[in-house]
Amino acid sequence: LNIEPDMLYNGFQTHSKNIAIIENLNQGLENDFGRYFPDTDGLITNRVNIGLITRYADCSPIIIYDPVKKVHANIHSGWKGTLQRISLNAINIMKEIYASNPKDLIVIIGPTIGKDEFEVHSDVKDLFQNEFKYLNNIIRKRDEIKSFIDLQKINKHILLEAGIEDKNIIVVEMPTVSNEILHSFRRDKNNFGLMGIITIL
Repeated sequence: LNIEPDMLYNGFQTHSKNIAIIENLNQGLENDFGRYFPDTDGLITNRVNIGLITRYADCSPIIIYDPVKKVHANIHSGWKGTLQRISLNAINIMKEIYASNPKDLIVIIGPTIGKDEFEVHSDVKDLFQNEFKYLNNIIRKRDEIKSFIDLQKINKHILLEAGIEDKNIIVVEMPTVSNEILHSFRRDKNNFGLMGIITIL
């Protein structure tokens, strides 16, 4: 694309709700690709020509853009990050630091392990049941032992509850496990690869 950012930032992703706010080119630690933040699953900046990258292999990519305040967030939301509402954390930061209005925000939820693919045992199912018990049809029982969970639907509800307008939420309905052009940890086990999403102003 002939795009050369002044710096490429990434997080050492640990399935947390931790988000780094990038204000200058000296933050974080150096690596081969630019700079990174330990124990970080989300990045936010309003700086022009700073690239933000997150990586995926079944987890939910969530990209948030404020076209008014010119701010963008690049979020890695695995099932643990979804339980911790990392996207809500990002929106709250954008409101508090950059005065973003949720009604202005445009959000993309990228390819994720599908609602018929994210199969869990009762321990994980119970966590989602307790956290999102007010939502319908996010958990579907497979048998007496396992259930399916719809991560994209949960993340969309978190965004709607944060004040994002439905018309501004784009969901890329490409399930990772069953789509062989996409990487999937659950499908490929130890041979899994990673997809990356880079955003830049």
